[in-house]
Parts: sequence; C-alpha cells; structure tokens
Amino acid sequence: MELDDVPGSLARLSADIAATNANISLITHDRRSKALPIGKTEVLLELETRGFEHIRETVEYLDKRGYGLEVLK
Repeated sequence: MELDDVPGSLARLSADIAATNANISLITHDRRSKALPIGKTEVLLELETRGFEHIRETVEYLDKRGYGLEVLK
C-alpha cells in the first residue's frame, strides 16, 4: 500500500492493524522508490491472521479506514 510520507502514518497503520487483532510478522517501508510520487511511501506487510474469515475482516477494516490495499497471494 501507499501511505502519505508524514510523521505518524506508519504508527497509525500499525494501530489500525492491531485493532483487527492481526499480527505484523514482516514490514518493508520504502520511501526512496522512483515509482512513488513525491510525498508517498510504499509499505509491504505480511500479517498473521486466524484464517480466511479474519483476513477478509482485516482487509475490509483497513479498506474502510482509507488504506488503498493490494492483497498479494
């Protein structure tokens, strides 16, 4: 996903993920990619969930919070 590259963006994302009871097992935060617009950062996450229903709930929650997600399989 892309986040605004401002202080607190990553902390808000982490808090929103914690609200779903998913666990972040891996995170990559890239602010230097030439493919990103100025003022944006790319965040790749690997989450631990309780199963398919929890994945659906987590994605829906983050989508409602305004995160533009791309789920990779």
